[in-house]
This record gives sequence, structure tokens and C-alpha cells, in this order.
Amino acid sequence: EGGRGEGGTRGQGDKGTRGQGDALPPVPPSSLLRVALLLALALRLWQLGGAEFQGDEARAMLLAAGVAQGVDGALLTHTKGPVEALLPAIPVVAGTGVEWAARLPFALASLGVLAGVVALLRGGGAVAAVALLAVDGFAIAFGRIVQYQSVVMLAMLGALWCCWRFHCGAAHPRRLLVAAAVLLAVGLLAHYDAALVAPALAWLVIAGGRRRGWGARSWMVELGLPTLVGAALLASFFLPYVLGPSFAATADYLAGRAGEGDAGGPPFNNLPIYLHILSFYNAPPLV
Repeated sequence: EGGRGEGGTRGQGDKGTRGQGDALPPVPPSSLLRVALLLALALRLWQLGGAEFQGDEARAMLLAAGVAQGVDGALLTHTKGPVEALLPAIPVVAGTGVEWAARLPFALASLGVLAGVVALLRGGGAVAAVALLAVDGFAIAFGRIVQYQSVVMLAMLGALWCCWRFHCGAAHPRRLLVAAAVLLAVGLLAHYDAALVAPALAWLVIAGGRRRGWGARSWMVELGLPTLVGAALLASFFLPYVLGPSFAATADYLAGRAGEGDAGGPPFNNLPIYLHILSFYNAPPLV
């Protein structure tokens, strides 16, 4: 019996030792997250100034030069908000119009999107989302050119975080709502696409206000300042923009984008185009 007991003990011990020795220790989510963030940093900043301005970048840089030179109404000729021309105008005013300096604000905004994901998510969810965004072809491309997309994504995430905090009952609700209004306005000043997050923000604000037990007066008082601040920011540009002489061309442009080139035509299916460009931008980095 003693022998059998020893044998059993040795067997269990050997098995346990072998199992523990063969198994790799789990990698902490924080370590994986750091690797993903470092990868994203490298893919967005490496050789940032290695290519000349191309395509839509050239249009934005011409507007930035006009702003730096004080050309009246330069921004009003754009078909969208002024952010993508104002950001590269800063290095132009400072005396440098080199590619990396003009693209750097958009690269930082792209990295800020990843930070926003970390703020919204926790644990494995944050690791998975950041890892996917780190190698997403569109996210990399938009973080390396003078274009509005990264700013829009960052502003949308910031507004969503503020409204989520408000919904969860965080302190200083008015500050959170004002910050959300400012961020949404900045996103809309970058491009109309930022409006796509508005339904989610509205749901969080309504649900949060109901959880706080707001009455009719509270709704008016608490939402009054955020509404005024956001409206003032938008009106500062879009009011002269809509009243300006070049807005008719912008209206035709937007109608053409929605109606297959014919102003006022019916909407059309963009999915085949997305499939083609996804296969080009996303397949190589994901592999």
C-alpha cells in the first residue's frame, strides 16, 4: 500500500510538474496593450514626412497657405469644415510647411483615438480594439495625411466618453455636457460625418437625465449652456459659410456624393466601392 501510495504521489507530482513546465505564463493585458500602442505609434509616425503632399492633401495645404497669408474667405471655398485647413496652417504660420509638420496633428489625433478606446473599454476588450485599430489600413492612412478623418473620430470618441460619464452619474454633469457639446461641434467643424454619433449622445443624455430625476426646469437649465456653446461654435463658421456665395457649389457637391453624381438624384449603394478599397487598405496590414 505504501508503494502504491508513493507511486501515486510520484505520478501526480510528475504530471503536475510537467504540466506547469510546459504551459506558458499568461501575458498580462497591460503588456499586450503596450505592444499594440507601440505598434500603432510606429506605423503612424515612421517616415511621416517621406512623401510629398498628394491628392486632397494639396487642396487642404493650399487653403492652409491662404489662411496663413490672410486671404479673405479662403476657408469659405472649402466643401467642408475648416479644421483640416486650420491645423496645418499652424506650422505654415510658424514658417515651416514641411510634410511631417503638417501631418503631425492628424497623426496625434489618430493616436488619440486609441487612447479614447482605452478610456472607454477595459481589459481584453481594450486590447482587441486597440490591436485592430493599430493595424487597420484606413486608420493608418488617415493618421498619415492632412485629412479630417482622425480628428472626427477623436472628437466623436471624446463626446461619447463625456456623455457616458454623465449617464453613469459622474460629478459635475454640466461640465461634462459642455465638453461633449464642444467636442461634437469640433467634429462637425471637421466634417459632417461627426453627426453620425449624435443619436448615441442624445440617448445617453436622455437616459442620464432621467436617472438623475430631472424635471422640466432641470432639462432646460442643464442643457441650455451646452446647447448655446455648441451652437455658437458651429455658427462661428457655418453661418457665414451658408450665406457665402460659394455654398451653392458645396450643396451641389454634397448632393452629387449622395446621388451618384447627379445633384438631387437617389441615394446609391457604396458597398461595392468599399469592398474594393477595403481589400487594398486592410488586407496587407491585417495579414
